[in-house]
Amino acid sequence: MRTSDPFYMLVIKATLMGTGNIIPGVSGGTIALVVGIYEEFIHSLKRVNLKALKLLFKGEFAEFNNYVNGRFLLAMMLGIILSVVLIAQLFEFLFREYPIFIWSLFFGLILGSVYFIGRNVEFWNRTTKFWLVLGLIISVSFAFLPPALENRAWWYVLICGAVSISGMTLPGISGSFLLILMGNYELLLINAVTDLDIPLLSLFILGSVLGLIGLSNLLAYILEKRRDETMATLTGFVLGSTLIIWPWQKPVKSAINDRGEEIVLLYKRYWPGLSDASTWIAILVMLVGLALIFGLEFSAKRKES
Repeated sequence: MRTSDPFYMLVIKATLMGTGNIIPGVSGGTIALVVGIYEEFIHSLKRVNLKALKLLFKGEFAEFNNYVNGRFLLAMMLGIILSVVLIAQLFEFLFREYPIFIWSLFFGLILGSVYFIGRNVEFWNRTTKFWLVLGLIISVSFAFLPPALENRAWWYVLICGAVSISGMTLPGISGSFLLILMGNYELLLINAVTDLDIPLLSLFILGSVLGLIGLSNLLAYILEKRRDETMATLTGFVLGSTLIIWPWQKPVKSAINDRGEEIVLLYKRYWPGLSDASTWIAILVMLVGLALIFGLEFSAKRKES
């Protein structure tokens, strides 16, 4: 299955996906599902294998490009790079200045996407409902795990890379949030990038590439063999992730790392006061997020007809 979207639209969708993968609590895989490129992304990554390398080394570039869906993967690479270079800095500012409103927007976007992702399940029965609940339980459990302390060991950084990339391939599982739980979010996505720590970044990227290829092959196989069960589980993942990105939460427990910096270990979620004007603005932003999702789906349906 290959999309008919123009190249620039694929780049835009990949940029949104990459941005989601950077923001703690948001899954790039969720965004990929929302914008309709998830399955093609997984199946295209599956083609990055020994056969593709043989075609490349033989100089059969046209065959290589067609085999790996090169146009699509190039758009994904450009979009993800753009998300790191441009969009991530914008969202860093917005999260610093307007955290509740931005979390509210993502909450509305992801909550609205649950319905449309669930519609990918052809038959809802006892089995698919079981996988939905299991995915929900796994996703919710991440919200209650305390993060570990920073670890610069080479093997641990490799594992961090492999684990963090799951946010790009598993909807509802935030790669950045997993890095926070593993204690290396600030080390790998902030300090290593700012300081241009090449050895550390190389290990992290290597782990990410290995994890991406391995996990995409596994997911492609599962989607082919057990599509309904897989989509039901992913729906549960996405639904459970709304707890992680609940806009109203405050830090209640922290620790000091070896650099003397404060690291938040535990957040407390709370219900906002309805007499506060900012609460109603945040709710309005949530509704905007919901409207955007339903608007995208409506536009897609009109395009198909």
